[in-house]
Amino acid sequence: MFIEYLIETNFSPIGKLLLSYPKENRNTFIQSNTEFIENNDTSDADVYFEQLRMFTQILKEKNSEVDVYTTYFFLQNVVIDHLAHEWEKQYKQYFDDINKLSLDESIERYCSIETINHQQMATAGVFIYYLIKQGKFGKGNNSYFDSLNAFLPKINKALESKKYKDFVGKLKSTSSKKRHTIDDIDLMDGQEFEKFAAELFSKMGFETKITKATGDQGIDIIASKNGDNIGIQAKCYSSTVGNGAIQEAVAGKNYYRLDKAMVITNNFFTDSARQLAEANSIILWDRNNLMEKIERFFVS
Repeated sequence: MFIEYLIETNFSPIGKLLLSYPKENRNTFIQSNTEFIENNDTSDADVYFEQLRMFTQILKEKNSEVDVYTTYFFLQNVVIDHLAHEWEKQYKQYFDDINKLSLDESIERYCSIETINHQQMATAGVFIYYLIKQGKFGKGNNSYFDSLNAFLPKINKALESKKYKDFVGKLKSTSSKKRHTIDDIDLMDGQEFEKFAAELFSKMGFETKITKATGDQGIDIIASKNGDNIGIQAKCYSSTVGNGAIQEAVAGKNYYRLDKAMVITNNFFTDSARQLAEANSIILWDRNNLMEKIERFFVS
């Protein structure tokens, strides 16, 4: 929104209909722009904006009718294509029938992927671009902001429905399952936590294999399901997990030639570790994610 604000305030407003965020959002943002600049690091946006200007000038040398708005609109489509491809590359097996799915059904399918944090916007954002590419928000609608506004109430409703169904399922369950609590997890050593994580993924329908204790190359468990092979680094820590665990997961993913890698901990991740994980597409489960999975898959 800040970049689009810069475009609109630095160039003729003739092409502002090509901007993606709605008029009411634009007016609100402009009013609070000073506060936004004071409270946020806008240096990356400033660099992008300057590069956008130069790129526009290059295109303008080829075609005099090009302006910054059409360049920006073109780059939006490049982003949609790229991120939709990235999502499909990782999760294609869940959406083989995407052409037959409605928007609501697509979101329900998204909620069924156990290995992702459904409310993490870095993940949900890529999925939204995939849905845009598939025309699920209306043919020709490439606006991320419009799509996000349509997506949020639907994902919240789908997650609430999933939570309710899981609760009902536990009430109806007559089988006796081994009970774990997060306090039990905190008392585990490294190997016990690895065995627990392997058991958790087995309950989620994965085939699991614990790698050898020495020379594991950064991956403790390999979980497989529907042709998807995931490497898991398990960290039972009394303090926050830093960059080292992420680097190990990246190395292990490449060594074992896995589709995805993740780090699971009974604690939390440092901000730096989260940034590194996002840059390398490493899935993170922290204490809150773990407690949610325990509640779902280990009941009395």
